[in-house]
Amino acid sequence: MNQQTGCRSLSRALLWLTGLVASAASADGAPLRADHPLTANALVEAVLDANPGLRVREADWQAAQAGVVPARSLDDPRLSFVVAPRTLNDDRLRFGSVLPGVDAAQQVQVTQMLPWPGKLALKGQVARLEANASREEIARARLTLTAAAREAASDWHFVHAAIRINEHHRGLWQEFQRIAETKYSAGRAGKQEALQAAVEGYRVERHALELQRRRDEVRAAINALLDRVPDDPVPPPAPLDRPGALPDVAALRALALQSRPELMALGYRRQAAGRGVGLAEKARYPDFMLMAMYDGIWDAPERRGQIGISVNIPLPERRRAGVDEARARQIRVQHEIDQKRAEILSEVDVAHARVRESIDALRLYEEQLLPLARESLAAAQADYLAGRADLLGLISAERNLAQVELEAEQTVADYHRRLARLDQAVGAPAPDGPVSADTGAPR
Repeated sequence: MNQQTGCRSLSRALLWLTGLVASAASADGAPLRADHPLTANALVEAVLDANPGLRVREADWQAAQAGVVPARSLDDPRLSFVVAPRTLNDDRLRFGSVLPGVDAAQQVQVTQMLPWPGKLALKGQVARLEANASREEIARARLTLTAAAREAASDWHFVHAAIRINEHHRGLWQEFQRIAETKYSAGRAGKQEALQAAVEGYRVERHALELQRRRDEVRAAINALLDRVPDDPVPPPAPLDRPGALPDVAALRALALQSRPELMALGYRRQAAGRGVGLAEKARYPDFMLMAMYDGIWDAPERRGQIGISVNIPLPERRRAGVDEARARQIRVQHEIDQKRAEILSEVDVAHARVRESIDALRLYEEQLLPLARESLAAAQADYLAGRADLLGLISAERNLAQVELEAEQTVADYHRRLARLDQAVGAPAPDGPVSADTGAPR
């Protein structure tokens, strides 16, 4: 247990040293305060504190842990009492006594089952290992919720950025519409240009309605994670961090094989299956039942006190089948481990490639596409004002800039979404907030 905990701590420390996310911890203060912008860290903290699904996993682990003691304990002793009714006097029975000088024929027996040595210890070990596997479900649920919360925070940031972009372009089109109307009034442009400018302005307003609907959807998704009413207020988002250094994929593969809760749970279940084989082999040996009895039916007092023992007789064919079944379970768990390892390595590679793509795409937008789109709009506006181009060129340039700006913001959000999935694939959240120091699973 200490070695596994150390591996987890080392994994998270290495993730931090490699700079998977170059971001600061959230501001001090309670998460989701209206006067604090919402960071991904604050949302993760609030989700892990409020989500009922996590409480379900914790209850399952507590139940499994509580089952360890009963599994390794002896069965309850049994007490039985037998009486011969005809040896009792019915009249005096109503008063709870027996006729003087007449003994009631009765038996009192205590029995205790004693398994073959080693069986209880193995049962306790199996229960403890299964409880450890159940504990890993808590860590897995925390990773899933962490990724979902960080993705929701990215969506929340994007929809607000898109609304800001839309508001900016609505202002542009109000200005363009005034210019078109002025040119039409001066006879330097036809009525069609003024109408086109008005139509384009309304198209931008229509997009604003879509963004407002999308904002409500993201808010409802965040409140669902927080187990709140869908329209509860959510603070506006804080700026997203810039991409940091991306660790080598080989290092992340190694970390994933150490940290993924599913793999650790299967490791515990493999150990439990091994103990199960030992338990099945010990089933070939008999169990004992100790008995102590007082038998009042005997007339001779010296015969009334009795002790004894009984054993079951294990049938070889049934016990061999039990061992074969336990070994098959052990083999099955090993195959599950091999399959899960391959899936984890694939998930890490796919997630790593997507994060790398987002980093390269964002650099392309910032260094090439955005400057060119802005320059194109400025040139189109100058040409339109000078009468060297018609309104269609200005519309095309404005649409192109709005689209590029939205795509750039979407790329930023996608980077953080994909980074959250990469952290989940590795099995340890990025060390950029309160939950990064520990998954919170009991250790």
